[in-house]
Amino acid sequence: MSTVQRDASKGALMVLFLVTMIDLIGFGIVIPFLTYLVEDLADSQGIVEVGIWVGILMTSYSAAQFLFSPIWGSISDRIGRRPVLMIGLVGNTVFFTMFGLANTLVVALIARFLAGVFNGNIAVARAYIGDVSTPKQLATRMGLIGAAFGLGFTIGPFIGGELSDPASRWSTFESTIFETYPYLLPCIAASVLSLLSLIVAYKNLPESLPVELRSKKSNVNLISRFKSSSKNIASTLFSG
Repeated sequence: MSTVQRDASKGALMVLFLVTMIDLIGFGIVIPFLTYLVEDLADSQGIVEVGIWVGILMTSYSAAQFLFSPIWGSISDRIGRRPVLMIGLVGNTVFFTMFGLANTLVVALIARFLAGVFNGNIAVARAYIGDVSTPKQLATRMGLIGAAFGLGFTIGPFIGGELSDPASRWSTFESTIFETYPYLLPCIAASVLSLLSLIVAYKNLPESLPVELRSKKSNVNLISRFKSSSKNIASTLFSG
């Protein structure tokens, strides 16, 4: 077994578990307060289509991931899995906080969409596991990603609900930025988790794809990848 595989069995798999869990926390954290956030921003802008905006904001993150994950997969074939995973964690750190600071629905949509654009971590984490696993290990290790899905989707809504609108519940937060932006605290919590995950990955996650196995193509046709993803979405939405 290679050095990377030994490292994976000791610690790298748990880093991948953490990265995937953070992704799902970021997806689920908005669920408890998204309707209230849209209502607040819609009232200030005179917008009445609250339900439509809730749907748009809820799906934008996943739609962006669906569109751009193939592109990040191609990039990881060229530069390795590790840097792409870190780019995703940086994106989470920045855009989760940006979402909490949104003062218009458009800014909230941009933040949510960009968080998805810069985050292809789930697909790349699976590719990493494929790099370092034997056929016998693959199913068990992929199951770890599934467990991270479940845990992250459980923790995310809990954090979102418990930390929303802290100024109305705890005097410590009165007359602070958290009174102006009542949904900022859970977003900051998600950003901090992403930052901690980034630090852990930087220190403990070895590269899984050796240089000699990386794509030798001088140019990856990213536009064709994007078009392919777009066609997949269109066929899913409009088939039948």
